Amino acid sequence: MVFSQQARRSLRSPSPASSWALKVLNKYYAKEGKAHSAADGAGSGIIGLLEVCEADFSKNLALVISDEDVAVSEYEQVSKDNEISRTNKVQDVKFKVKESKYMDKFVGELTADRSGVQAELDAVPEYLSKIESECIEKAETYATRKARFDSEIAGLKTAFNVLDSKPPSFRREAAMHCGEAVNKQVRANDGDLVESR
Repeated sequence: MVFSQQARRSLRSPSPASSWALKVLNKYYAKEGKAHSAADGAGSGIIGLLEVCEADFSKNLALVISDEDVAVSEYEQVSKDNEISRTNKVQDVKFKVKESKYMDKFVGELTADRSGVQAELDAVPEYLSKIESECIEKAETYATRKARFDSEIAGLKTAFNVLDSKPPSFRREAAMHCGEAVNKQVRANDGDLVESR
């Protein structure tokens, strides 16, 4: 705007002078006196030159005004675009900061959840092995069975030796009691066999 006003002043300043010169010359050559008749051709040339200068000044002034108006409108448009862009970028920054805070919080929650679930998952194999050891029946190995049977045989031999060392009357009573116990056991085993069939 400042350049426009200075340019307008510089282009208009000769214009009033040329207008005044044209008025004076036209008035002078329009007089009825013959003192200037010899300079008639030169006067009309000067008047024509001044008219061309005035037209050029007007044309240049119109061009400068037009260019300045275009520049002003471009500047205002660029200023508006920059302001809109700045506002959008400020809003984008606000949203990105807000989203970043949300994501940080969300990641923290997921990390805590993952830690809890991982602890539960780590406990599962230990619990599974405990349950399996309680629930799955393992076949008795030959060595274990042999040791158990040897232990039973040794116990029976000891019992036999104890009974063998007692008087015969005691042995008969023991045999009767043993016989009843053995008969009960046999009957119980026969009942188990019948039920299992």
